[in-house]
Amino acid sequence: MGTLTAKQEKLLLVFKTAIEREIETQEMYREALLLNDDPAIKRIVDTFIRQEKQHEDTLLKMYNELRTTGEFKDAT
Repeated sequence: MGTLTAKQEKLLLVFKTAIEREIETQEMYREALLLNDDPAIKRIVDTFIRQEKQHEDTLLKMYNELRTTGEFKDAT
């Protein structure tokens, strides 16, 4: 893979920012778990954390593929 285009570089920045926000959101939900005693709400918030982690993993895979190959493969 050669040099990335300006659009690809910008897209990498967008994905990097999205990954950082997914991590921040997971941290926010973990704080909510500590502030809450209701088991039902804890289960729901735990589900949110797992979903955000899946988003992070998918975005990271896409980021790495773009960074190394200049294109995306199947991200699922």
